[in-house]
Amino acid sequence: MSNLVILIAGLLAFLAVGVPLAVALGLLAVAYIVFVLKDPSFLLTVPQNMFSSANSFVFMAIPMFILAGDLMYQGRVSKVLLDLVGIVAKRRRGGYAYITTLGCMLFGAVSGSGPATAAAIGGSTALEMEREGYDRVFSSQVIALSGPLGILIPPSIQMVVYGAATGQSVARLFLAGVGPGLLVGGTLIAWEYFVSAKRGYGEVCTSKVSAREVVTRVREALLALLVPVIILGGIYSGLFTPTEAAVVACVYSLIIVVFVWRSLRLQDLPAILMKSAVAGGAIMLLVAAIGPFSWVMAAERIPQAVTGFFVQNVHSPVLFLLIVNVILIIGGCLTTGSSITLLLAPFLVPVARAMNIDLIHFGAIFATNLALGMVTPPVGATLFVAAKVCKVPLDKFLKGLWVPVALWVGCILIVTYVPQVSLFLPNLLMR
Repeated sequence: MSNLVILIAGLLAFLAVGVPLAVALGLLAVAYIVFVLKDPSFLLTVPQNMFSSANSFVFMAIPMFILAGDLMYQGRVSKVLLDLVGIVAKRRRGGYAYITTLGCMLFGAVSGSGPATAAAIGGSTALEMEREGYDRVFSSQVIALSGPLGILIPPSIQMVVYGAATGQSVARLFLAGVGPGLLVGGTLIAWEYFVSAKRGYGEVCTSKVSAREVVTRVREALLALLVPVIILGGIYSGLFTPTEAAVVACVYSLIIVVFVWRSLRLQDLPAILMKSAVAGGAIMLLVAAIGPFSWVMAAERIPQAVTGFFVQNVHSPVLFLLIVNVILIIGGCLTTGSSITLLLAPFLVPVARAMNIDLIHFGAIFATNLALGMVTPPVGATLFVAAKVCKVPLDKFLKGLWVPVALWVGCILIVTYVPQVSLFLPNLLMR
């Protein structure tokens, strides 16, 4: 137990001085071998465990989904999706707030990334909201809160990471994110409605929508909407695996944005490929660093100790899940969702299994909590994207944010204690 305390203290100390998490985990593993085991020959296990940790076919999906999202982001996908949802949403008070949230839900089905979703959709709707008299703070909050829906609506990079880390079916996890995504999205739209109605945000469009306009918008968006159909349809029909689906998504995205819509030029691709490689490489470096750190945890039998502690002292699954929610919300404020998942899943999943908690449901709980972490400081990824897009200082952004955050926490509790919210579709479609 003393070694556990030292490891946790060392990790917190590294993070406090700004050492990247992947580097901190690697250094702790080396320090454990040198100063605790005092046998330098064990240093060979560090690169071996780094390789074995990252050597997973499932993890290959992460850089591919990131590339597909970047191609869609740089193309005109966000525009055609916003034009589609705008047919209905523009005709309501607060229309552009709804367009932002609905657009993020649709774009999330294309990119699987929260920050990319917030940047793509928020960058398109922020000016429109300002033009119609929306307060910039409210606009930035809508964008920041809607962006994380991209990691709930499938395909989701967060679900890929959880599935690879725990050995659970990524296909079932994708379906498990639909219910929480719709629940949180619907809750945000309800909040936007009351705020917009109270403050008079948005112009109500009274002109009738022609059938020709509807057909035009649907036809323009059809190629983008086919992305989740191809990905999920291919996975659930058994045509290809999630990793193969990610590659298909990349190829399809490349074809439509370069050769069909011509919204990207071939000379734009090297910069996009480099950006995607850096983002994917950062996650894979973390995946590799988890390997030797997990070896240290196993050597100290820490996962077994954690499981034993919870089983002996926390007899109620209800209380355990409440504790997990608190841990994930705090962890989500401090680092990225992928980091928290890779770090905590080896400890919490065995406890959940011992308490007969469905691990697909547990993955949905992870995702819903960590999606909220993208909005909350100090790390909140979509927070800073939205603040930058709308040019809003952080102190003003946080003013009044507690209301939608409290609503999101309510959604987390529903997802946690009503398992069918996340399990209905997996059980229905993948028996």
